[in-house]
Amino acid sequence: MNPVDVVSPAHSALLWFAGDVETVTDWLTDGVVAAEVAAGEGWTVVRPLAVPDGLGPYGDALGLTLSRPVPTELLPVIGFTEREGLLVVAAATHHEPRLHWVAVLPGVGPHPLVDLPVCGPRFLAQAAGAPEAADEVTALVSLGRGANSGPREFGTRLALTLGLPGAPLFRRPGQLPGARTAEPDPREVQRFLSVLSDRLVERAEAEGDR
Repeated sequence: MNPVDVVSPAHSALLWFAGDVETVTDWLTDGVVAAEVAAGEGWTVVRPLAVPDGLGPYGDALGLTLSRPVPTELLPVIGFTEREGLLVVAAATHHEPRLHWVAVLPGVGPHPLVDLPVCGPRFLAQAAGAPEAADEVTALVSLGRGANSGPREFGTRLALTLGLPGAPLFRRPGQLPGARTAEPDPREVQRFLSVLSDRLVERAEAEGDR
């Protein structure tokens, strides 16, 4: 089976990088996630297409894409994905290059992710280059608006509020206009799968010794 067969988690993510299309594409090819890459107004938009096959719960396209440090020239970066009814958001800036994360349940509010820097509404607005939208983002995220929407609809509304291009594609995934495809090097994919397999074996052995 092809190591990058399409699986559903890939299609629930959308990312925005400040770098140019060529630089973003080059960076993606050194990873393990196949993706479409296209120029947007002020951003490069990335839509993951496929992740390595057989990862199970580890096959999250957003997490896999951002598992490597994002180069300074590609910052800020913002990523959205849907996960078990939640909108999961990641963001990093030049000033704060470490990824900040938050999960939002539409109609309820934010759920910080354990042991990870929190992506608050104002940080997210700053990352998007839209500090003037901070109050509106706070209302959307922190005050639990959007009770009648799912994570995709809520994420689309949030992306529109932040002025991120291609926002409707988060609600209804489709081909990015003028996109090119970034295909990971199969050798990198196999290396990743080998390392992950070894770590899972080590974890299982450690848990068995307890």
